[in-house]
Amino acid sequence: MQITRSGRFVFVAQWVAAFVLPLFVIIGRGLIGSPLGWMMVIGIWFGLLGVVAMYIPPILTLFDGEVRRQGATRRAYTISTWVVWIALLVLAITIVDGGDSGGVGSALTVWTGDAVSDDVSNGIALVALLVAFVALAAACVLAIVGIVRSAKSSRTAANA
Repeated sequence: MQITRSGRFVFVAQWVAAFVLPLFVIIGRGLIGSPLGWMMVIGIWFGLLGVVAMYIPPILTLFDGEVRRQGATRRAYTISTWVVWIALLVLAITIVDGGDSGGVGSALTVWTGDAVSDDVSNGIALVALLVAFVALAAACVLAIVGIVRSAKSSRTAANA
């Protein structure tokens, strides 16, 4: 698993993105035209869990000696991290919020003048959430694989 130049950006940005992206999904989407309703209130609680979950892979990468020395992440980890970030941005744009009188739409429905229905927007949001969850799990697995490889290579170098 190669260390990449784009991995340098991910190595640094993952610490900021782990806090900013869940916050953007919950509150920041109002800045891009999405109506805010009860989903924001519910999302604050789940957003806290999202922040904790988003910090697990970066913390794991600190145990990878090679990544820590070079200050850049491995290629597969970098890709999975980018997928998480993009999926969360898509989620922020497409998540349908609800009010006391029913759904109030998403940023996508506002941008398209309701040409994209709430149901379609909600379907895209669910797919984005699933992709983000799978990519986050993959980032955790890939970080652990990196730790194991780094430990093996350091043991091999010590024995030689």
